[in-house]
Amino acid sequence: MLANRAIILGTRGTLTRTALGLPRGTPLGDSALILPKFYRPHAHPATTGKVVWVPHIHHRDPTPEDLDGCPDAVTLRPEIPNTVEACERFIDAIVSARFVMANAMHAAVIALAYGVPFCFWGGYQIDLPFKWRDLTSPMDFQMEFQPTFAAGQAEFDRLRPDKAFQAFNIDPLLKIAPFKLR
Repeated sequence: MLANRAIILGTRGTLTRTALGLPRGTPLGDSALILPKFYRPHAHPATTGKVVWVPHIHHRDPTPEDLDGCPDAVTLRPEIPNTVEACERFIDAIVSARFVMANAMHAAVIALAYGVPFCFWGGYQIDLPFKWRDLTSPMDFQMEFQPTFAAGQAEFDRLRPDKAFQAFNIDPLLKIAPFKLR
């Protein structure tokens, strides 16, 4: 069985660590949280200063009810080519935003890693709520899914996940990364 041969170097969060019965010293955190150590984004003209809505790859774009009068709304679909350049452009687009409404989890992870205000957007549906709770568990905050920009901005202001992330130690993630900082 493949699971018997797996070497688990870290998990996204405490929920996965517990579910797998791993030791408390197992490094925690989504691997995308270390992106700022490896990639310096560039301004993205289509999203600079805008509120970026990122639906899950299998979900619909935001409706007028979702947008609820949201100023400067831009939808960023996560279907991108499998290239480094496309990934970098996607990161650039998220980091250039003034706020990110994330129904695709890695949009929230990128926003968190680079200090861009964000919230979990409820959108059409939530796939696997466990992974979202697991993401925030090492930083000891739980963000609720919000239906609109105004509610999302209020949730961000209430929780201040950027402050929780600043206190989070990414060194254990860097030690297990498959590549080294230059």
